[in-house]
Amino acid sequence: MRKAPGIVFALVLVLAVCLMFIRLLSVVLPQEENEIDTSAGMSYLAGTEQTEITESLISEMTTSVSEQTTETETVPETSEETTPETTQYYEIKDGNFRAAYDDIIIAGDSLVKAIAEYGILDDDQVIAEIGAHTRHLSSVTDQIVYSNPKYLVLHYGENELDEEANAPYFISRYKECIIRLQEELPDTEIFVGSIFPVQEKAHRSEPYTVNIPYYNELLKEMSEELGVHFIDYDPWWETFDTDYYEPDGIHPVMRFYTEQYLPYVYNVVMNTK
Repeated sequence: MRKAPGIVFALVLVLAVCLMFIRLLSVVLPQEENEIDTSAGMSYLAGTEQTEITESLISEMTTSVSEQTTETETVPETSEETTPETTQYYEIKDGNFRAAYDDIIIAGDSLVKAIAEYGILDDDQVIAEIGAHTRHLSSVTDQIVYSNPKYLVLHYGENELDEEANAPYFISRYKECIIRLQEELPDTEIFVGSIFPVQEKAHRSEPYTVNIPYYNELLKEMSEELGVHFIDYDPWWETFDTDYYEPDGIHPVMRFYTEQYLPYVYNVVMNTK
């Protein structure tokens, strides 16, 4: 019975040695690594890195282009001074008014008859009479039709100035003449000129001249109704810095026609092409 404790001790000792040996083997021998799939994580990191790089490049390129555009682009400023003219200026070559007015006839009263009297244009280019009324236009219609002008400039009204109440009668007679001309000359461009403005002193000798603005308004309305051109001389006349009047304050001097009237009317006509 005494041998039993010794045997037990020996077994315990052997078991302890075996455990120590096993422990030693686990430390000395290499352990097999667990295989972990990291492809998904690496792919995400690679994608994130690529996105950051791409966004960075785009940002740099955008900034660079923006800076270049700021440096090289010049946005033009809008200015009335750079607005192109809506009309062209036609120069009368060598001051040859007869040649310039070859296709133009002017018909009217003494205010335009002076052009022929001064010898600036020929009598067949200016069909006018001193003291002429609209009945003068009616009487020379056949002559105008025979000439068949490309352009016809009319200037009546000065000798028919009256009280405002009588102005419609003048317009009615004028309208009848123009309608007949339109029928006889369908290809002729017709221009109705306003009555020239006068100086203040003219109102004393010719009281009805105060009604010129009213008559001109009626002439403008008539022109619009008939579809003919209306030439409003008032705004143009206000640009003059020279006194072009004869002593009566009504009739212009000779140089008015060569310096102002004929070049101006010529350009009005030519710009209707």
